[in-house]
Amino acid sequence: LIGTGLLVIVAFIAWKELRIPLGNLIDNTAFMEQSRPFEIAYGDQEAAVTIIEYASLTCGSCKHFHEDVVKPIESLYIRNGQVRYVFRHYPLNAPALDGALLLSCLPAEKAKPVIDRLFAEQNMWALADDPGEPLRGYFTAAGMSADDIERCLDNDQRKEEIVAEQQKAREALNINSTPTVFING
Repeated sequence: LIGTGLLVIVAFIAWKELRIPLGNLIDNTAFMEQSRPFEIAYGDQEAAVTIIEYASLTCGSCKHFHEDVVKPIESLYIRNGQVRYVFRHYPLNAPALDGALLLSCLPAEKAKPVIDRLFAEQNMWALADDPGEPLRGYFTAAGMSADDIERCLDNDQRKEEIVAEQQKAREALNINSTPTVFING
């Protein structure tokens, strides 16, 4: 796990120093640099490295990236101010959209532990016959009342805004799978 974190940092340094393209070049860097609606960011805003991840809460690869890369980076680099991490929603199905919607209704400081739990227990809720039942439990545990949860899930305007933001990211950044990760743009 530590090796994965170090690999990300070494790759960034190599890219920065040697200008080695690590993936497709992004034409719209302004979009990347702007704070986006519903993003969940933690770490020092002035950190030298910013990692932006577009992810779906029901994506198995996103779960593994979160557990095998993000969590080790958090303990080694985010907490000490070297890396800022930004989670941006890219829901691939209805349960992921409901999770993104509920996260958007939580105060920012409560969102990160819920993301951790949603990924850790992804197989229990995302594959359930009724994913809404366990989702409600996670957000109740995070401090939302049953009325707050229902009000949030019934907010069609917010749901449309999350989907519109996903479409903007698809067009501006050529995202076609999750997780899609950007390091300093």
